[in-house]
Amino acid sequence: LDRPQAAAVFCQFKRFLSSVQDISEISFLHEHVWESVEKADDEERLGVICRDGHLAIHRSFVPFVYKHLSSEFRTRFAVSADQHTEGLFGDSELRDLSAGLCVMNADLHSVWNFRFQLVRPQTPPLRVVAQKFRASPPHHSNLSIEEELHFSALVLKLHPKSGEAWAYRQQLLDLYFLCPPCKEIEEESSKIGRGRERRRKSFVEQTEEEIHLVEEVSQQNEQHYYSWRHWRWLLGRFREMLKRDPPPAQRR
Repeated sequence: LDRPQAAAVFCQFKRFLSSVQDISEISFLHEHVWESVEKADDEERLGVICRDGHLAIHRSFVPFVYKHLSSEFRTRFAVSADQHTEGLFGDSELRDLSAGLCVMNADLHSVWNFRFQLVRPQTPPLRVVAQKFRASPPHHSNLSIEEELHFSALVLKLHPKSGEAWAYRQQLLDLYFLCPPCKEIEEESSKIGRGRERRRKSFVEQTEEEIHLVEEVSQQNEQHYYSWRHWRWLLGRFREMLKRDPPPAQRR
């Protein structure tokens, strides 16, 4: 694929990924699997299909799209960085490019860190820091932590041996439970159409989701190091949560 073709493939991929909550699985299809799937002309040409929440891309296209995304992300990041915080965190295209990169290669620590900064400004501590340095926290392109947890699960199912992706999910979970959302930012986000009413899950509810994720990944390999290590990490957090907020029967 040349550069324009790789860009067209990513545009199609991005269109489906924009409704990430409707996606239940992402995969790269080998040639023999791709040929067995019924496709429209555009799907055949662009190498991207989406069926019943399953988003797939032709595996042979991945290296070319990844090369295109890497170049675009570096260029746009450098340009946006000149505009300071507002430029970096207010650029929706950077957000989309980072999502594509993480799907193609889950071991990109700097890209995961960039996405984490899109989530963190929703918490009061970073809002204070942003005000201190006269930098406005992102509103129109920030990520909801619920959607990002869903996105990270999709990536982990595709790249279960990515230590960077597992570490990122643990960062998100720490943020999810230890830092309450900033009400002011959520209200401002809803004013511009991106906010949705969401009920924050309890620790037990989110733990159940983590169990399902670990079980699903471990089905591929019962001795999967990263998934069981994540489970061990979660048990440690569970003990910490019980110490901080014990059940009513244990309170005095």
